[in-house]
Amino acid sequence: MAKDKKNRSSKINLVLLKKIGNPIINKEYSKKQLGVFLKNFLRY
Repeated sequence: MAKDKKNRSSKINLVLLKKIGNPIINKEYSKKQLGVFLKNFLRY
């Protein structure tokens, strides 16, 4: 995700979809923040 050619910043775009066109989360994270977020979100 960090090396995506469309990503022009040091942040990683994260979009989690409930269904097509209905995002649950649409935010930008640093690598460290993303790791913490995924550990917490995937715990449930």
